[in-house]
Amino acid sequence: MFKWVNKDQGSKLVTLYDSNITLNKGASVQFNSAYSVMLGLDEVGRRLAIRPLNKTEFERGDIPREKLYRISVRSSYSRVSNKIFMNDLAAFLGLDFEHQKMFKYFCEWSESEKALIVDFNRPEEARNGN
Repeated sequence: MFKWVNKDQGSKLVTLYDSNITLNKGASVQFNSAYSVMLGLDEVGRRLAIRPLNKTEFERGDIPREKLYRISVRSSYSRVSNKIFMNDLAAFLGLDFEHQKMFKYFCEWSESEKALIVDFNRPEEARNGN
């Protein structure tokens, strides 16, 4: 039996740069109507959750503004830009953006968390054996 897949269902990847997190088209599907996002870090499991919020959730006012991050959604990617967060994340993960421009990781949508979960234990280059 075949499971027919959508052309946008390719690998879901998140790329970390020194100033932003970029979600590829596959990872961006759940963010099409996002007005902002929340970022949650699981330090023990080395994972990041990116939870989209629509305009109604944003305007409700029950989430402190300092926990909200802006997201730019385009047709082929989405981007969360915040240099301070990226500095903290790089320090936590031991990433050196001066020697390597970007770091790619696999991610999956979690229906129970209503968030995209980035697994820092699964770098993209491991797939290619590099």
